[in-house]
Parts: sequence; C-alpha cells; structure tokens
Amino acid sequence: MDGPPPPRPASPPSPPSPPSPLADPPAAESSQSRARRVLEGIRYVMQSLRPTDSDDEVAFSLPELGLYSPLRYPRAKSQDFREIAVERAEPREEDCPICLVPMTEQCVVTPCAHHFHHACLEQYFMAAREPGRRTRCPLCRGSLHAPLPVEASSSSGRFIEVVSLPAQGERCHVDRAYAFHSLGGFASRPRTLYVLTSNDDRKTPASQVMWSLQCAQPVLVHLNFRSQTHAQAALWLRPHGWRLNPEIQSTVSSGVPNGPYSGPVFTRAFDAGLVNLYGANTWEGTYFVFVELLPTEPSPGPAAAGNSENPPVALSPAAASEESTVS
Repeated sequence: MDGPPPPRPASPPSPPSPPSPLADPPAAESSQSRARRVLEGIRYVMQSLRPTDSDDEVAFSLPELGLYSPLRYPRAKSQDFREIAVERAEPREEDCPICLVPMTEQCVVTPCAHHFHHACLEQYFMAAREPGRRTRCPLCRGSLHAPLPVEASSSSGRFIEVVSLPAQGERCHVDRAYAFHSLGGFASRPRTLYVLTSNDDRKTPASQVMWSLQCAQPVLVHLNFRSQTHAQAALWLRPHGWRLNPEIQSTVSSGVPNGPYSGPVFTRAFDAGLVNLYGANTWEGTYFVFVELLPTEPSPGPAAAGNSENPPVALSPAAASEESTVS
C-alpha cells in the first residue's frame, strides 16, 4: 500500500498589496498629514506677505486648511520716492484722455509716452490706488511709480497702506473680513484717502504711537471711532488738539460681537510733515483713518491752522457741548 502523498512545499508568503489610493488613510496618518499641510500653508502665507517686486496683486485661498490671505502687497522701488515718475511736456492741442480738454498747459508725459494734464493724472492716481497694486497708466495699463502725497508706517511693524477711498462693501482692515456698509459723510469727499491697517494694532496703549503719517502737503486727518465708548478709550484726543466733527456722518461697518458699528468722528488739521496717531487699547478694534488733502497753499482760516497750539476745527456751541461728553 502506498503511503500518504508527500506534503507539498509551503509556498513563500505573497508580498502585501500596496494600499489603494482610494482607501481612507489611518486616523494617525490623516492627522499628521493635515498638521503638515497646515504648517506648509502657514509658511506659504507668511512668505507671501513679505515685500515683493511683483507688479501684480496675488490673491490666494487655502480653504482646505481654513486659512485665507487676501493679498500680496508689492512695494515700489524708486530713488525719488516722493515724486511721480512723469516729465513735463510741451503744450499740445490734443485732448487730455481723462478730462477731454485740450492740453494747452500743465501737460506731462509718462514713461510710456502718454500725455495728460498733470492735475488730471494726480487725481486719477488718487482714485485708482487699490491695496497691493501699483499705479498704472490710464491708457496702456503700464506700471508707473506714483506715490501718494501721504505715506504711513506702523510702530508694530504690521501691515499699513494708504489707498484710495474705499467703496461700499470693501474691507475695513487688511486682516479681517469686516466691511463698510456705508461710508457716511466720507463718500462725498473726493480728495480723501484711506489708511488700510491691521486690526491687531487695537492692543496699542493710548500712551504709545500706533501709526505715523508722513504728509507732503497740508491735510485734514479724520479719525472715525466705532462707538462712543471706543472714542473714550483714546485719552489723547483732546490734549492733542483733536475736535469732535459733527459735520461728518460716521461710517457703518460690520464686526463682532456688537456690529454693525458707527461712532464719532474727530478731526484735526496738519501742515505738511509728520502726524503721529496713538492707540486706544480696546477690544472693539482700531479706529478708521481718513486723510483729506488740502490745497498746497491754503487760504487763512481754521482749516489751515494745522499746529498743536491752534485747534483746527471751529466748533459751534452745540458741538462743543457734545464734545465735552468724550474724555
């Protein structure tokens, strides 16, 4: 009788099959991967906020990380930082492309060889300055160096930029999604610029300079607070010559937790030079800064008396009594 068949040799173990790309990763790997993506996203955001020589605005969003960075902000480079990069030109019978009036006087030419009235081009630059964008020629959209007559800096080193008067629905701050529901009385002031800032500067004490403005011509600086309580936190207003301005209706802005916000407007006139703005150290946020340009040769009057000894805004008795409620 034949014996039992010899046992078959054991086959070598088959290698594990590679994981399917559609399979869900283990929980630990998923958590590590997400943490890595978050760190990479934060690094990308920080790098993108550094000054760059790029001509264009770059907007990017990282919704899968819950991160959002609104803009990349290029900085113009020029040896003559305060001057618009245009040259005087001979008068000509052609119409100015902006005002459609013959350029018989005060004509300038841009590096891209387009002619305009000097005043028209300056006004265009004021109205067309958007956050993070270089000024461009109205005709060919070529990049031009055209600094505004007001420059801003932040003591904290956080972002700050002088831009055109914002439109309804645009952001109040660079780092918050809060927006202007209404510009109030500022909407009817065409020679007014806005200082776009970081809301994180709200922690600056009232005894410290928060922002500084360098003005190339006389200006009216308007500080729009978010509420009466907000204005009371700025203890430096009255000692530094600021006056309640009831003639300007407040903006209305969104915000948490008590928005929409609107509050008093304080105004002071300054000659060309340095303007220091102090903190308020309040959870409500920073105040909004609007800079109204005055003529380079102002006529005598309260609006032209821009120094610490002379209050810049004449107040009616009613306004003076209203101001006394804000300390």
